[in-house]
Amino acid sequence: MNVSEALMSRFKEEWRADSHRLHPLHGLMGEALATADLIAAKREEFARSGAFSEKGLTEATRTFIAGEVLPTLKNVRGHLDGVIVATAGKRASIAPQKPDPDDLIASGIRREMRHHMRTLSQGDLANLLLKDPDAMALQAVFEVPGFLSGVDKDLRNQVERAQIEATDPKKLREVEEQEEAIGLVETAFSHVLRTVKTAAGFAGDRSGFDDFQAEASGGTSVRTA
Repeated sequence: MNVSEALMSRFKEEWRADSHRLHPLHGLMGEALATADLIAAKREEFARSGAFSEKGLTEATRTFIAGEVLPTLKNVRGHLDGVIVATAGKRASIAPQKPDPDDLIASGIRREMRHHMRTLSQGDLANLLLKDPDAMALQAVFEVPGFLSGVDKDLRNQVERAQIEATDPKKLREVEEQEEAIGLVETAFSHVLRTVKTAAGFAGDRSGFDDFQAEASGGTSVRTA
């Protein structure tokens, strides 16, 4: 099993069965990984021909990549970015809502709550926010950055997940599945770009590879996450 096959095998069966949300990501992942295998086969074909010096082999591979590979990867990246934006929108739609900032009395109470929270340990904060929490205490946490409440990032994420799970567990699972699948596609995409860089003679040369991409595709580079 090569790297492409190993990565594709990690795309869960239930994801592939979800034709609307997740199966399209399977297609994007397969399309991207196919280019890595195609580059290896093409370079081997050039080498077997005996028509190229080492420098000529690299130049022929670069020409092939510019014409046949980068357009595909640019298209995949564009579609993947669209999925990422849509998923971020879904995540935002289920996030705890911030309170009315014009309610000055309630705002003052929440400010006092945050002052108290900053005196507590993370363990005490976990007890306060995860075990039958007060609704206003939760609002006090989510309306400001973590350093203003004393709640660290890990605990804030736990509290947010607990609140979403309590109100809309189905949608939370859908978003988390989509984020996990996106992460796998990003891993595959990074593998493909490393393969392209090496085949084109730019291993360890990020700026050279970016310049090559920009020249080959009209001023834009294919990026990773």
